[in-house]
Amino acid sequence: MDTNKRLPNFEKVTQVMSVLSLFMVLLISGCAESSQDNEPTAKIVCDSDNGGITLPDGFCASVVVDSIGPARHMAVADNGDIYVKTRSEKGGVITLRDTTGDFQADIIEYFSDMTEMSQGIVWETGMAIHNGYIWASNKQEVYRWEMPQNGALVPEGEPEIIVSGFPDQWAHAS
Repeated sequence: MDTNKRLPNFEKVTQVMSVLSLFMVLLISGCAESSQDNEPTAKIVCDSDNGGITLPDGFCASVVVDSIGPARHMAVADNGDIYVKTRSEKGGVITLRDTTGDFQADIIEYFSDMTEMSQGIVWETGMAIHNGYIWASNKQEVYRWEMPQNGALVPEGEPEIIVSGFPDQWAHAS
């Protein structure tokens, strides 16, 4: 594929729908009970139309937020906070928090301008939460933030660059 050509609209729509579908599935799995104790958990509320997507029997989905633009990657923390890397001119990482238990993002806060970090490259290629860090990458580097502490919504400070200097590539190399 010639990286200088724009994707046809059909491919863009397919990519966006794939990401949104993944977002909803991960949200539901992130909301599932993960502890072995028998504490009551909130009942998951699903949209009657599953957020506009078709799912197999036994699955459901709910739109948590629809005002942040195209989501490219996301990770769900143990406390239910959702970290989203957006695909827009600015790029960026956003934290979503539900404070009322209705599975809707009540607090939305940006905490990183990916354009500055990526020298203008906003096509990020991954995101995860592992060992107390929020990990992310772009085409040229892998970086991480320490998870927010004491109920804070976003990490403090700039991310730590773990690996850099990958040659500029297309196709999710980092």
